[in-house]
Amino acid sequence: MSFLNMAFLWGLPLLAVPVAIHLLSRRRQEIIKWGAMQFLLESSIRRRKIWRVDDLILMLLRTLAVVALILALARPLWHGSNLAGGAGRDVIFVWDVSLSMDRPIEDHPSFDRMLEKTQELFGDLGATDSLRGLVTVGRGEWLATEPLPATDQTRQRLLDSLRKIGVTEASADWFAILSSALRVNAPADKRGRIVVVLSDGQASGWREQDSAGWQNLVLLAESAKLPTRIEIHNIAGQLPPANNLAVDKLSTPRTLLGRGEAFTVEAELRNHGYTPVQSATVEWFLGEESQGKAVAGPLGVGQSVKIPFKTAAGKPGINRLTCRLEFPDDLAKDNTRSLILETIDRVPLLLIDDSSETDPLKTDRGYVLAALGQDKSGTLTPDASGLFQVTTLSTAEFKTRNLSEFRALIFPNVPSLEDTAVAKLTEFVRQGGGLWLGLGDRTAVDDFNAQFYRFGSGLSPWPIAPAQGDADKRAEFLTIHPPVKEHPATLLLSDTQRLDIDRAKVFRRFPFAPAPARVQVPILLQSGTGEPLAIEGFLGRGRILVQTLPMGIRWSNLPLMQAYVPLV
Repeated sequence: MSFLNMAFLWGLPLLAVPVAIHLLSRRRQEIIKWGAMQFLLESSIRRRKIWRVDDLILMLLRTLAVVALILALARPLWHGSNLAGGAGRDVIFVWDVSLSMDRPIEDHPSFDRMLEKTQELFGDLGATDSLRGLVTVGRGEWLATEPLPATDQTRQRLLDSLRKIGVTEASADWFAILSSALRVNAPADKRGRIVVVLSDGQASGWREQDSAGWQNLVLLAESAKLPTRIEIHNIAGQLPPANNLAVDKLSTPRTLLGRGEAFTVEAELRNHGYTPVQSATVEWFLGEESQGKAVAGPLGVGQSVKIPFKTAAGKPGINRLTCRLEFPDDLAKDNTRSLILETIDRVPLLLIDDSSETDPLKTDRGYVLAALGQDKSGTLTPDASGLFQVTTLSTAEFKTRNLSEFRALIFPNVPSLEDTAVAKLTEFVRQGGGLWLGLGDRTAVDDFNAQFYRFGSGLSPWPIAPAQGDADKRAEFLTIHPPVKEHPATLLLSDTQRLDIDRAKVFRRFPFAPAPARVQVPILLQSGTGEPLAIEGFLGRGRILVQTLPMGIRWSNLPLMQAYVPLV
């Protein structure tokens, strides 16, 4: 027997109160004899024995009343061994399907042992019990969301579903999973709830340091509408230390590549086992074709190492890049990890510019075209890689052009647009297109805020303020701070050893204005004083880059820097 509210048991000493009352009532009083007393003495002696019995019964009733009150507040709970005994309970099974369940125990995977234990526990269920279960995928995935009668059909259905899922690569968040099991609605006709956990006892996922969280979980169980308890079955017992080297993560700056484009992918290996690893072989595959090998090690317990690998994109289409670890350990399923890459022949871009200048060095679009390997007519130059295919249109031509054939649109110097054109741009971005807006001398502050910001519901996440700085005063300028490495759009620019982004000068720009509810957005470029120069916004499945200066040389010397080509 256990109690759901143990604190109320501290009231048991109150049982002494009725006893004390009984004893105090028996104290002898001083006897004063008076004349008529002799006539009552005989009757008093006859009734004294009856009074003593009444006192004892009254004391017992008072004591039982106190005991009943304390036990009612403490909420006693009777339970037997495992699930046997009793009926009318809501039984919830929680099955561990994390990667560690693939570890063999006496030549059989832990998962098979868990299935056998489940069948054994199913035999203890009563005819009036309800049954459901969830597996440890993410925050818990229910195999049966509603309580079902614990019939043979229900048991077999849950076992079949469990076998179908098998061991997964998902990690178990036990705190979240048990919270889900305790919070689910209970049937009104049941007298209690039992949460049955079957696991191999591995520490990962149990959040051992989160003592406050587990205390809240205990309070959640104690405050449940039904008396609730949790049974944990370690199906693996005491296992010897495991050898486990894993490919924890694969990362690459971009998963969209041009055909033949060189790129670098990085694998993070970690020793999750209990013994040091001297060496292990890592092999890379593009599809089924091996791309090369590398050797990693030594790795101590808990240590990790990052292994870079350089290769070139394969044929156009969807390709799978796989990192495979050749190392004999107890968990082989985490020795492989893959990335999905998309390779394309061309990146179709649309560049919109209304400049009538014939000299490309006097236009904003001329520098963008040169950075993309094209001349002023849009023809690829002899040394261009041919990945980018640019179409140049005026604002008037843009209004009638179908945008679905392009991946991204570039405005080197944003002019004022009609509402229909802005709506067209908005739908293009919402469907997954990219938009790069450069602000310059053709940009009107009020028109931009009305058309592109639209009080926070437009393409630009922030509004702009009037331009600051003088493009003719070259002695006064802002520098550009080298960006951080994490963002793929500015990954290359952070290398100041080979690039010169830190020597760029900005003479004039549009500062971003304070907004009524200014949202947090990624800042891609900022000045040496911390002023944002380029930000990123999101709409639907697309992205927007807003740059506070044009893409030509009138407001900055950025197009003359080596960093300009990788920036574009």
